[in-house]
Parts: sequence; structure tokens; C-alpha cells
Amino acid sequence: HHLLLQNMSGFERLGVMPQIIRALEEMGWLLQTPVQDEAIPLILGGGDVMIAAETGSGKTGAFGIPVLQIVYETLKEHLESKGRHGGKGGGQASSSSKVSGGKGDTKVIGSGHRVKLNQADRDEKVAIGPSGVVCQSRA
Repeated sequence: HHLLLQNMSGFERLGVMPQIIRALEEMGWLLQTPVQDEAIPLILGGGDVMIAAETGSGKTGAFGIPVLQIVYETLKEHLESKGRHGGKGGGQASSSSKVSGGKGDTKVIGSGHRVKLNQADRDEKVAIGPSGVVCQSRA
């Protein structure tokens, strides 16, 4: 079991899903910071986390990475349950999303399906602000 952990990437060992790890690697994030190493598994596990650390310590990634994963998993579960209950969506959850790099370039991850959040996507696990930009995990 110890040997298996040694062969895993740093973010994989924290429980981050492969699609997010791939995006992190494309951005040049190969290793997690100590703050991320401690916070990410706690947040993914549903824990409440408060971090006070210096600028550049990785606090934004420590919160952002698990929030992305929780939102993705919640939307996927929601779409799959709609499909099982005859609702719209037909159970076709996608592991893909369009991501804007900020300078007009658009990256397509997976098959290029777009996932957009709005307040209707809220549930007991995810709170979404009116802009769709501010999200909070309630896991």
C-alpha cells in the first residue's frame, strides 16, 4: 500500500480527480504546497477549514481545487439522478467543460460539453451566488 502511494502524483494522493490534475499540470502545478496538502483532503472529506497563511502559500488553490471537484461531482450526480427519474438530461453527465484562459483563448477539456452554473444548480451541498461566480461547498 505504501509503494502505491509513492507512485501517485501529489494531487492524486490528496484525492483530486484526474481531470483536475491534468488541468493543474497544464498550468505547471506539479506539486501541492504544504497548505494545499493539509487542506484539500479535509475539504474533500466535508470538513470545515480555516487557513491563515502568507501570500503565495497556495490558499486559493487549497480552496478552489476541492470546490471545483465538489461542484463537478454534485452536478454529475444531479444529472445522473435526473436521467434515472425520467427528467431532462437523460443521464448524460459529462466530465468535460469549456475553460477560458482569460486572454480570449478557450480550452476544451474532454468532449467539449459546456457546464454553466446558476442559482438553480444549488442544493444542500453547493451554494451559488447570483453571478454564478461565487460558490460555497456545504459538504
